Amino acid sequence: MLEKYTPRTLPRIALAALAIIVFMAASVTPVGAANVRLVQPVGSKTVYAIINGRLQALRSEAIRKSYSTGLVEQVSQAFVRRLPRVRLVMSQLGPRVYLIDRSTNQKIWFPTEQSFLGSGEQWHDIIVITPEDSVAYRNALLIRAIDSSTIYFLDLQKVERHAITSPADFTARGFNWGDVVVVPKAFLEGYARSSPLPSSVLPPDTVERPPQSSDGIPPVAVPSGGVSLAVTRGVATASSFPSGTSRNVVWDMQLTADKSSVEVRSLTLNKRGFTPDASVDGLTVVDERGISLVRPQRFVEGKVRFQFTQPLIVRPREVRTLAVRATFAVAITSTQSFTLGLEKASDVEAGVVVQGNFPLVGPTQTIIPGTSVVGHLTVDAVEISSTPRPVLIGTARQPLSKFSFGFSGGSQDAALDKLVLTNYGNGSTSNFANFDLLDEQNRVVTRTATVSGNVVVMDLGKTPYALPRSQTKTLTLRADVVGGANTTSQLVIQAADDVEAHVVSGGYSIISTAGSFEGTFPVGDGTSSSFNSVQVQPGQISVSLNAQTPVTSITRGATGVVLAAFDARPLG
Repeated sequence: MLEKYTPRTLPRIALAALAIIVFMAASVTPVGAANVRLVQPVGSKTVYAIINGRLQALRSEAIRKSYSTGLVEQVSQAFVRRLPRVRLVMSQLGPRVYLIDRSTNQKIWFPTEQSFLGSGEQWHDIIVITPEDSVAYRNALLIRAIDSSTIYFLDLQKVERHAITSPADFTARGFNWGDVVVVPKAFLEGYARSSPLPSSVLPPDTVERPPQSSDGIPPVAVPSGGVSLAVTRGVATASSFPSGTSRNVVWDMQLTADKSSVEVRSLTLNKRGFTPDASVDGLTVVDERGISLVRPQRFVEGKVRFQFTQPLIVRPREVRTLAVRATFAVAITSTQSFTLGLEKASDVEAGVVVQGNFPLVGPTQTIIPGTSVVGHLTVDAVEISSTPRPVLIGTARQPLSKFSFGFSGGSQDAALDKLVLTNYGNGSTSNFANFDLLDEQNRVVTRTATVSGNVVVMDLGKTPYALPRSQTKTLTLRADVVGGANTTSQLVIQAADDVEAHVVSGGYSIISTAGSFEGTFPVGDGTSSSFNSVQVQPGQISVSLNAQTPVTSITRGATGVVLAAFDARPLG
């Protein structure tokens, strides 16, 4: 019989395991002073390590010293927010690879290569951290698959998983609902399935018997009743922002559920002060990872309601932090101030009792006239064709769209970080593959593309494209044509938020405006659906006579004579 596992008697992880992932040294980045940079945002007590372009928060002075690097640099909050977080780690002491689960602040071990690749992870994303940094994270021992409600306990020594048979048994063992990590099915299957944990720790008449899940094990449902959600102010401080900047954090909040998971569906914020509604635009809510949870909004009579595209899940005793980002208009000519806040509990739509010290008002934020400091970015379409261009399936490196970027004013240069393109027409983005961006010298700027629905995201974050002052740069979007016969596509920049750029010094994100050719967004559709569009044609074959075809007379009675030879070549 398995022993009774509690937080105090959890088995110690042995250094040797039945299954480990062994990586080539070249596939990960070693830790050393040469490739670690320590930074600290202005006004923050947190020190971060930048390792191979990714950000790692260092939670103690001992961990900071373990990286054995130089002085800590002071940087802007915006600089830190632009960097991706470290997700996949391994310690200098061993080959085990872990995923850092930010929602539970635990690390979870991939036991096999198949569990790693099947979860959609990439070898090159693994970052080596110091042993002191690695051991500061608890090992996750409670998991469930995304598509199942069954919770398993992990035996890391035997690389096995044991189903927990009831909510009462879960609670009796001293487990915490907030410690359960949700993982892909491939990850779960990396641990061999073993017998369920025995429920004999409770009298039989007290054990709940919920309905069976699809895999035959009773699902563990989080207890309900008396659930509440606590809302408090975050750590955002009063700041001054130049006009013409975007993605500025102007307010944040922290959410904590007490007994059961809570779904937050919407937030309603109120603006106080003398700043007009038109001065603040592009309002979005992002989570701890910087992922936007809503479409950009604007104030209407001092109010803005954020309806989440998917409910935000707050698990018991975990802290979720939401930040509000804003864009400030270019045309601001005088200093303006405002505050944001939740006036009452009902401004948080969660279906449970919402607790907090309402009204919950944030710090005063100030907008100063700043286009002379940060400059002005314009984006415009460049004509490739005024009518649809016929292209054949199979055509490689086909130009799809072309855009010009002009940066003027300010006291420094800018750089382009990301470009989001939307596919107009009846074609699909899946008709194209291998997207890239080219500059005027036909040099590839980036091949990092993410396709989702009708949107293509070109990410230049690792190597931002320089936009010098008083210059215009032209970029061309290309792709291979792989399908979509008899469809038409037109790739455009749909909104100002689809262009992400920043000034090189100071880290401020800058907004873009449409250039003189089109005047307004979307940019890239010219005056009609024909501008710079491509019309995909079915593949074609060219047939021609080969030089082997006889041109002399044929002798009567001859056999095996070649009458004609043809060359058949695919086009596209």
